[in-house]
Amino acid sequence: MTSLCKPKKHLSFDALRKSLSGCFDNLSDPRSGNNTQYSVHDALMSAFACMYFQDTSLLAFQRRLEQKHQRSNMQSLFRVRNTPKDAQLRDLIDRIDSGTLASCFKDIHERLRRSKYFEEFAVMPGTLMCVIDGTTYHSSKTISCQSCLRKTSKKSGDTTYSHAILQGAIMHPDKRQVLPVMPEAISNKDGSKKQDCETNAAKRFIRQLRKDYPRQQFILGGDGLMSHQPLIQDVIDNNMHFLFVAKPGDHTYLYEWIDAFETLPVTSFEDEKGRQHVIRWQNDVPLKDGNDAVRVNFLEYQQFNEQGKMTFRNAWVTDIPVTEDNAITLARAGRCRWKIE
Repeated sequence: MTSLCKPKKHLSFDALRKSLSGCFDNLSDPRSGNNTQYSVHDALMSAFACMYFQDTSLLAFQRRLEQKHQRSNMQSLFRVRNTPKDAQLRDLIDRIDSGTLASCFKDIHERLRRSKYFEEFAVMPGTLMCVIDGTTYHSSKTISCQSCLRKTSKKSGDTTYSHAILQGAIMHPDKRQVLPVMPEAISNKDGSKKQDCETNAAKRFIRQLRKDYPRQQFILGGDGLMSHQPLIQDVIDNNMHFLFVAKPGDHTYLYEWIDAFETLPVTSFEDEKGRQHVIRWQNDVPLKDGNDAVRVNFLEYQQFNEQGKMTFRNAWVTDIPVTEDNAITLARAGRCRWKIE
């Protein structure tokens, strides 16, 4: 029994550190000239160490390294020879194309697959839940570049420049951990007059996810921005399932259909805290008006406290036929979307 509890060597910290180190060593240096005192490897590994130590900022990380013991940790744990100062670190990392880091994700995920770790994250047999969501990580009214997203206030005329990504993560309602996958940048291409957006990034993300994992079955989860026909069609065309939030204000026609049914199939249960959980559904309803409307399956979840007051409500659309056997599973999968927030 003891041997079964030992961590797999290819998933140990040292093995994962070596994987990242090898990936970083293979990246090309974007700098020219002789100003290369700090290597790309040391810069990226230092950034990883900053996150690993959960420092609140690069400055806090640099202060940590003022201690001899912590400098020793950087050399022994992360194999960093020279750690750049925070300004130099930011400058060097900003020059590196984030797309070149895709190989790091692929290698680590292959290690997880080999160890059958992905099987523990299956929300349905052989199927992983991958939730996607956009987030902004830079915003300024003064600092900008050609790739910045731009938003001009109609009231003040001020322009805000920002950078954002669409992040995806594999998750399970019973797991605290999430497994990030390679994100997709939301940014304007050089010379392009058309503003990039989260929906377009999601379409690129879906195609890349299928390319990176050609044999893996996924359920894609997302907020109400995702539950519209063009994106749903992209999910279907790439042989994936979807479980997207559907709000009444975004899907008036769909909710009119749902309200027209006298009764809906329903299942419910009470948890150990006395809260009541009610799930109802309806299969094969149109997402929108029109003959070309995609048909979806509607699923709604409600939670009531001990006094019978509704404390939570959400609804989703999916291509997976909802039954009494899988309604709870789908509702729990939909609810775990908060983990990506």
